[in-house]
Amino acid sequence: MVSKEYLLACFNNDKYIDKSLIYIYVHDKEYYDELYIEGKVDSGARCFLEQYRFKLREIANNTPNASRLLEYENLINEYNSKNKGGLINDYKDVYINLLCPADKTRMRLTKLIKIKLHNSKKRIMPVYICPKCKANYTSVSCYSEKCKIHLEEDVYINLLPIYNSADYKKASSIQVRRLIKGRFYIYDNRKNEKRKNCRNSSCNNNKLKTVSVLFKSKKNKKNIQAVKWCDICKTYYAPYFLTEQFDFPYEIVNEKEVLEIKRERKQQVEEGSDIIKEHPKDNLPSIEAKDFVVRRSIFRCMHNDHSIDDILAWIEVIGKNGNIHYTKVSAGYCATCSIYFILESTYDNLKKQGIPICRISDEKNYLKSGNVGGMMLANESILMQYGYNVGQKEDLSVKTRHKILATLIDRHILRKSEIISYLDFFISQRQSRDMYRLAIAKWELDRDFVESYKEGKYQEVGVKGLYR
Repeated sequence: MVSKEYLLACFNNDKYIDKSLIYIYVHDKEYYDELYIEGKVDSGARCFLEQYRFKLREIANNTPNASRLLEYENLINEYNSKNKGGLINDYKDVYINLLCPADKTRMRLTKLIKIKLHNSKKRIMPVYICPKCKANYTSVSCYSEKCKIHLEEDVYINLLPIYNSADYKKASSIQVRRLIKGRFYIYDNRKNEKRKNCRNSSCNNNKLKTVSVLFKSKKNKKNIQAVKWCDICKTYYAPYFLTEQFDFPYEIVNEKEVLEIKRERKQQVEEGSDIIKEHPKDNLPSIEAKDFVVRRSIFRCMHNDHSIDDILAWIEVIGKNGNIHYTKVSAGYCATCSIYFILESTYDNLKKQGIPICRISDEKNYLKSGNVGGMMLANESILMQYGYNVGQKEDLSVKTRHKILATLIDRHILRKSEIISYLDFFISQRQSRDMYRLAIAKWELDRDFVESYKEGKYQEVGVKGLYR
């Protein structure tokens, strides 16, 4: 429950006189964040403001002054009515729609049946029937993509959601939770925190389970995120960045820690502590040039019984000015497979800084490969996997392209002759098409650079790589 007076009356602050907390939140989010970090904003009010952030801004921008207060009151009444009796956990299990691989028809869950696997374990098997071709499909995670499952007289083709989801690109499970209310423990995903057991002392170190939940992204689109869940105290464990995506009533059980996380984040932005120009001198690990890194929506190995350690690590990025800097990133590490994982949001942040000297495997190729060696894609694409591109959309400068090529040679990832061979291949494949005239000119310029390049001409920078 949240007080109308607290949200709509004049809020005690040093910057805005005779203005409400809603006004400050909508018109000066940066100042609101300062008030929040200083502990001056009530937790109930914060939950309301974050949940209704889009509606509040829409009212502020499109509603006349005379009726704006009434619209705000209606939202507060709606919020309070949903939270009578406190913020207990509430959710609805839903099954996502799949696409028929034969004709791309949307398929809804038809029924659930009980089966016994080869290891004698009982399991619920979902059944999807294509309304167009009438084929039978299922989705069981322990079977491979398009594996045929014989059950009595029927044959079911197994579809993995990562390849066949009708609505979600990052779906790892067909069964997801649509949260109505929730209790959360928020952790800093940039730190090496262990999240295998519940932090609540009354739960006796209960092992957390992984569940898939629905969230709205910053662009107000639904997406699926895997989080940890304690089935005793009914608390979700979620990374800090997800708090900006909550679109339902929620309670944070470690409010003081979250305030500290936000304070540290603000200080890091001001000091630029996650980006340095010189080689880092701390004890954090570096992801080396020949390590494999998979870009995923969650830190999870394809082998479900393998544990993933959360780490902080350094990686080098070629900035837009062509200079190299070191960036600290959050990653997951599977010691059994010797594979690293980074989140899509981490990769997006790296791309904003420039070109990571990396070779990255996306989620689909990783899961499809079945092993680390299978992640090695066609040689012709190695240059592009390391960020080399002549497209107008990427618009890499000559200096940046040459820096990438020189790094590949200096770090013994590719020989000069191999790079020249790949560039010749690109040119020969497109030389008859006029639309590639600019690209061909760039490839020819880069080929000349490689031919005349002497190994070590560019300063040795000890490139840390993400294998793509």
